[in-house]
Amino acid sequence: MTKAVFTTKIDPTYDDLPEVRYHFPRTYLRQAESAIGDWIVYYEPRRASGDLSSRGGRQAYFATAKVVSRPFREAAFAIGVKEAYANTCAMTGLKIINGGGRAEVQAAHIRPVAHQGSDSIRNGLALSSTIHWMFDRGLVSIDEDYTILSARDRLPDAVTRMLRQKLFRPNRTDQRPHPHFLRYHRDQIFKG
Repeated sequence: MTKAVFTTKIDPTYDDLPEVRYHFPRTYLRQAESAIGDWIVYYEPRRASGDLSSRGGRQAYFATAKVVSRPFREAAFAIGVKEAYANTCAMTGLKIINGGGRAEVQAAHIRPVAHQGSDSIRNGLALSSTIHWMFDRGLVSIDEDYTILSARDRLPDAVTRMLRQKLFRPNRTDQRPHPHFLRYHRDQIFKG
């Protein structure tokens, strides 16, 4: 049974990405909190954007999701890491800005939160989504001198050619990856 219906437009007023985050006015906080852990349904209204004269929405239910509560600290971590790396992938050096003006880079934990990793910027890297996926699975890592490591015979040549030799690092030394976190990733996660 669903406890709530969340509406989202094709071009939402908020910075929504329904499968990841959903913003709502504060007046609905209680209702949203009561749905945590339960299934909800997404509905697309007639208006495709926040403009009152807008049309083009499907007027249909289009997805279901389970509501989870993610602490604000995760958002602060992502913002801090992306800013420290100037929205640039630390392993490829690519800075891709999408059509909406947002950087297509993600904040990755070096030592995962599930393994008692902190939300410190020094435990973070800005990575493109594919590199982030490979980093989380131990296919790439970072040596103590910031050399990028790749698991032998596990990556296509096209990917290894994209990787820089050395990690792109923040200008501020207090925002660079801490050796403790890098060592943990090499010892516990890396498959090289």
